Amino acid sequence: MATENPRTFEAFTKESLKTETHSEIISLGDYKNFIAEKSAHLDSLFSSNNIVNLLLARSELNDAIVISASEKFFSDKSGEINVIAVGGYGRQELHPYSDTDLLLLLKQNSP
Repeated sequence: MATENPRTFEAFTKESLKTETHSEIISLGDYKNFIAEKSAHLDSLFSSNNIVNLLLARSELNDAIVISASEKFFSDKSGEINVIAVGGYGRQELHPYSDTDLLLLLKQNSP
């Protein structure tokens, strides 16, 4: 089994999402296309690469989506809401077809 350099997956960031969609305003379709393309790439590597790096890469792909979406939808709630990854995703062990478990922690007395 080959050992893949985790730096290979550096493209899975919020910035790369903006670059690849050529837009600061990202649509639902853009998110879906980004996830599908990057997931297909990761799926193709599972038989020949270090599983730990691939699970981490899948978590980093989710990070890009969650961070981007959180900034888009919660930008006016800065300091009032925290988005926390839990479960396999929170441990950075996100397997293919796993769900994304998130905890939304709200500041007390938020409207």
